[in-house]
Amino acid sequence: MQAFINIINNSKDTLNPTDNIEDKYIFIEAKEIDNQCVITIKDNGGGIKLIESFEPYFATKHQSKGTGLGLAMTYKIITKMHQGTIIASNTTFEFNAQEHTRTYFTIIFSQEV
Repeated sequence: MQAFINIINNSKDTLNPTDNIEDKYIFIEAKEIDNQCVITIKDNGGGIKLIESFEPYFATKHQSKGTGLGLAMTYKIITKMHQGTIIASNTTFEFNAQEHTRTYFTIIFSQEV
């Protein structure tokens, strides 16, 4: 639960009211594929710096808004505690006839664990 809260809070924080993004979206989808639970969470907050995103103390927010530990803890929760996989990517997508840049998290849990 904490891993999902961390990702959603990061998405929420990137969709800041002071941004020039008029329509703000967070999409969450869960489905079973090949006996695995695949959960995707994406937003249109413009993407994150992916290379260091799961490293401890890496923060894209101002110091007053974060410690840089959220995604590092999320990674450990999913991979170490639940033997899952988490992948982050930045892509673009079209929704409501508008193109959006997004951060896309894919989380995969084997149902056999």
